[in-house]
Amino acid sequence: MVDLAKIRKKAKKKDEASLPVDESTSRPVVKKIGVTRRLVGLTTRFLVLALAVLLTQNVMACSVCYGAPGDPLVKGANNGIMFLLAIVGLVQIGFIAMFWSFWRKAREQRRFRESLRVIEGGPRP
Repeated sequence: MVDLAKIRKKAKKKDEASLPVDESTSRPVVKKIGVTRRLVGLTTRFLVLALAVLLTQNVMACSVCYGAPGDPLVKGANNGIMFLLAIVGLVQIGFIAMFWSFWRKAREQRRFRESLRVIEGGPRP
């Protein structure tokens, strides 16, 4: 059988061998991320964000935002809006037609069921 304790000890020794060792305690030195390193990271992120905001060009509005009615871009956007509205309307009409057909078939089945007669008396002995 495999002894897991021995394998773990070997793996631990191998990991500790790659770490620097403190001479006074003969234990591996594990460096932790200090406050200064975190502060440098936050400062760097803030500076990059500030530069990105300050050095970008002013965004100019296009003809759609300015509202030039004769511009082809505006006409294309309006046509796209109308197309999407037509699709939504057609889907709604389809749902209305489906539920109307369900209602009509249910009404026909109810009339057929009511037209059936039940014979009274049953079989004779």
